[in-house]
Amino acid sequence: MQHGFKYRCNSQHPNVEIIKRYLELGGKHITIGSDAHRLGAVGVYFDRVYDLLKSLNINEITVYEKRKPVLKTV
Repeated sequence: MQHGFKYRCNSQHPNVEIIKRYLELGGKHITIGSDAHRLGAVGVYFDRVYDLLKSLNINEITVYEKRKPVLKTV
Protein backbone atom coordinates (compact mmCIF):
# COMPACT_ATOMS: atom_id res chain seq x y z
CA MET A 1 0.00 0.00 0.00
CA GLN A 2 1.34 3.38 -0.78
CA HIS A 3 1.07 7.13 -1.01
CA GLY A 4 -2.62 7.98 -1.47
CA PHE A 5 -2.75 9.76 1.88
CA LYS A 6 0.05 12.14 0.98
CA TYR A 7 -1.76 13.38 -2.09
CA ARG A 8 -5.03 13.96 -0.22
CA CYS A 9 -6.81 10.98 -1.73
CA ASN A 10 -7.91 10.11 1.83
CA SER A 11 -7.14 6.50 1.01
CA GLN A 12 -4.25 4.21 0.44
CA HIS A 13 -3.50 2.43 -2.79
CA PRO A 14 -4.96 -0.08 -3.38
CA ASN A 15 -8.29 1.05 -1.92
CA VAL A 16 -10.40 -0.92 0.56
CA GLU A 17 -12.61 -2.52 -2.09
CA ILE A 18 -9.58 -3.96 -3.89
CA ILE A 19 -8.11 -5.28 -0.64
CA LYS A 20 -11.42 -6.94 0.26
CA ARG A 21 -11.63 -8.55 -3.18
CA TYR A 22 -8.05 -9.77 -2.87
CA LEU A 23 -8.96 -11.45 0.42
CA GLU A 24 -12.16 -12.94 -1.06
CA LEU A 25 -10.07 -14.49 -3.82
CA GLY A 26 -7.80 -16.13 -1.24
CA GLY A 27 -5.04 -13.55 -0.99
CA LYS A 28 -2.95 -13.98 2.12
CA HIS A 29 0.12 -11.78 1.87
CA ILE A 30 -0.16 -8.06 2.52
CA THR A 31 2.91 -5.88 2.40
CA ILE A 32 3.09 -2.17 3.03
CA GLY A 33 5.49 0.35 1.64
CA SER A 34 6.38 3.98 1.62
CA ASP A 35 7.05 5.87 -1.59
CA ALA A 36 9.27 8.29 0.30
CA HIS A 37 11.63 10.63 -1.47
CA ARG A 38 13.30 11.75 1.73
CA LEU A 39 14.25 9.97 4.93
CA GLY A 40 11.77 11.82 7.16
CA ALA A 41 8.83 10.62 5.07
CA VAL A 42 9.48 6.88 5.40
CA GLY A 43 6.52 5.21 7.08
CA VAL A 44 4.69 8.46 7.86
CA TYR A 45 1.20 7.02 7.33
CA PHE A 46 1.82 3.46 8.49
CA ASP A 47 -0.32 4.02 11.62
CA ARG A 48 -3.35 4.69 9.38
CA VAL A 49 -2.58 1.60 7.32
CA TYR A 50 -2.27 -0.59 10.44
CA ASP A 51 -5.63 0.70 11.70
CA LEU A 52 -7.21 -0.01 8.31
CA LEU A 53 -5.80 -3.54 8.22
CA LYS A 54 -7.06 -4.25 11.73
CA SER A 55 -10.54 -3.00 10.72
CA LEU A 56 -10.47 -5.61 7.94
CA ASN A 57 -9.46 -8.33 10.44
CA ILE A 58 -5.97 -8.50 8.99
CA ASN A 59 -3.59 -9.05 11.87
CA GLU A 60 -0.41 -9.88 9.99
CA ILE A 61 1.64 -8.36 7.22
CA THR A 62 4.31 -10.03 5.16
CA VAL A 63 7.85 -8.70 5.31
CA TYR A 64 10.85 -10.17 3.58
CA GLU A 65 13.98 -11.18 5.40
CA LYS A 66 16.81 -12.50 3.27
CA ARG A 67 14.32 -12.74 0.39
CA LYS A 68 12.01 -15.04 2.34
CA PRO A 69 8.46 -14.07 3.36
CA VAL A 70 7.94 -13.73 7.10
CA LEU A 71 4.60 -12.92 8.78
CA LYS A 72 4.65 -10.13 11.37
CA THR A 73 1.83 -9.14 13.70
CA VAL A 74 0.30 -5.73 13.02
